[in-house]
Amino acid sequence: MNRTTAVALVLAIVGCLAVALLALTVLGRQLIAAPAADGGGPGTPAASAPGDAPAAPHATADWAPHPASPLPLTPLAYRHFSIGYDEQAKNPAWVLYQLQGAILHHGHEQRPATFATEFRTAAHVAHHDYSGSGFDRGHLCPAYAMFSRFGEEGLQSTFVMANVIPQHHDLNAGEWEHLESAISGRDAQGDGWAGAYGPLWIINGPIYDARPATRQLRNRGWVPSACFSVILRRQDGRWDALAFTLPNQEHVAGPLPRYLTTIAAIEGETRLDLLAGLPEPEQQRLRRLRAEAPWR
Repeated sequence: MNRTTAVALVLAIVGCLAVALLALTVLGRQLIAAPAADGGGPGTPAASAPGDAPAAPHATADWAPHPASPLPLTPLAYRHFSIGYDEQAKNPAWVLYQLQGAILHHGHEQRPATFATEFRTAAHVAHHDYSGSGFDRGHLCPAYAMFSRFGEEGLQSTFVMANVIPQHHDLNAGEWEHLESAISGRDAQGDGWAGAYGPLWIINGPIYDARPATRQLRNRGWVPSACFSVILRRQDGRWDALAFTLPNQEHVAGPLPRYLTTIAAIEGETRLDLLAGLPEPEQQRLRRLRAEAPWR
């Protein structure tokens, strides 16, 4: 066999191998794309059995609340709660925590004397920035709620300045605390909505009269004109919600039902998307929902 013949033979063998490989590739793709005998295949939802009802639009067990915002917020994750932090306001824009079940830790919680600075924020708000301001360091993820389910570690984690906003004492120790207690319960007062209806997802945050806020602390942290709380629960394959807006002022009188509002109203004032990721029909239903009274 001369050299020319050998080269031709090698090229012929290579060509045959290429054609065979191409044929196998096409056949493999057809086998992957073909449905299995039961109507399903890799990545293909199984066909509904005769008589199955179509999935309800509110069947969203895989969705968990996590607010979105057009504002550039700094995300902060803690063990039992998360925060979207507004560097311009030097306050959290929202705080989200989950609570469920009975109170596990009883007695008087040992509160730290000071709040820690959160150095993951650019604002670096310090404990003394509120000193002499006339405002409380108002928790958005409540200390008692975390203590009651997670113990001392849970309580300690809430004492960080990224978790507080300037609140009038009358609100912080009055109707805001009453709302927190309705959610988490209290010793000798039951386990609250978390025990009766949990798991609950709670989103708390500030509302401002303007951007920037008219009233500010000496460190230029904004003082909210109001505070909101949205409590979400899922029962019988359906989401339910309570929405509250409480004025950040002196002499905030109860009862709590007078402060019920809608998620749509809160979103309009905060520019937050509190239901981000939930199917649109369900978002619209929850946004319009306005309870006549809190859960009982």
